[in-house]
Amino acid sequence: MLSNLSKTATLFVLLLCTTPCFPTATVSNTATNNTTAYVTIVSGTLSSTMGYVIGALALAESIALADPDRRRLCLVTANTLPAARDLLKSSGLWEIVELPPFYNSYNAVAAKEAEITSADTDVARRSLTFTKLCLFDRHLRQLSDLFMFLFIDADAFVRQPFELKRVFDERTSASQNFYPIAAARSIAFTPERCVIDSNGAKRCFSEEREFNTGVLFVVPGKALYDELGILDNLYELGDERRGAHHWKTDQAALNELLNYTLVTTLDAKYNTLMCCSFYDTRIRDAAQMAYVAHFSLSAPFKPWEMMRYEALVKLGVKTVLDYKRVGVTVPWFLEESVLHAVYNEWKGHVVKALNKLGKQVGVVERYMLRERDFLDWEIKKMDDDSRYGTHVPGDVHFHV
Repeated sequence: MLSNLSKTATLFVLLLCTTPCFPTATVSNTATNNTTAYVTIVSGTLSSTMGYVIGALALAESIALADPDRRRLCLVTANTLPAARDLLKSSGLWEIVELPPFYNSYNAVAAKEAEITSADTDVARRSLTFTKLCLFDRHLRQLSDLFMFLFIDADAFVRQPFELKRVFDERTSASQNFYPIAAARSIAFTPERCVIDSNGAKRCFSEEREFNTGVLFVVPGKALYDELGILDNLYELGDERRGAHHWKTDQAALNELLNYTLVTTLDAKYNTLMCCSFYDTRIRDAAQMAYVAHFSLSAPFKPWEMMRYEALVKLGVKTVLDYKRVGVTVPWFLEESVLHAVYNEWKGHVVKALNKLGKQVGVVERYMLRERDFLDWEIKKMDDDSRYGTHVPGDVHFHV
């Protein structure tokens, strides 16, 4: 059934046409300041990379509402899914920057098996690191030549773009007084970093002193490259703890390598995590005050997957009960969800972006209306766990 539906032009967009409309955005060819920029990354070789393309398009639309003349750079790896790269380029919403080949999408298996020796070159070491750490590479001139830039993950969007424009202005006038990297602490809307789950119990997800790397304000220069030397420290020879295989994520690496107190100078509103509970009403309140809302969730619960689930319910292919079965007790497209408003706002930016793609919107539709998705994977996993008595009802995986 899905294979037939996916051939219907613009069907997917029409299903979502009830979302709010926003002004359109285009990449400015006359940026008022070419020395500052917004930056994001889209990497990955699998078809699921297309989800992050959708996220990047929504992000660009949300930025351009109030800051259309500042540059927007999207970094892609040499092995990023070709269809994803083509869609980003044709959208006109981002300037595409292709990273050097050694920054191919991170391969955990290769990194684990690699042996770091004294004969290794800087290029070889960088080939084993997390793609996001290219932000701190002095050799990436598209970034190192900038006065400053604001990195935002592709699974986030800007709710109050005037506030981001303001932070550029503030830090431009006092850049010498700031640590070269600024971030916000994780799950800051609760002092104890705990949320309420479906049973009314507390669940705590983040270390007490941890910052999230989904939004990073970066000032290139001597302090960043020489004094911090992140890439040099990452592969410090003779230290067995170092290397990409030591950390599971770029966030873990940066939290160990950088000074937490000096880094966390961004207000949490610049990176408000929409994560960790589908039931805690404080998340809804935090979203309303957020400058940047960040869907820091595992793959089945990214906003583009929720958008797919919504479309399938409207098409009669799935039901709300299907989602409740795998722990999404209140899907975001239902008004009673604590994430309903922020999801609809994000979706409005997506629809505006998709309307600019012309015939290429079919690429997105085919991905969103594909035969199988993460929901099927979750159901299979749940059935397997139940068979062996390991499944916990309502257990949802989050990435913070």
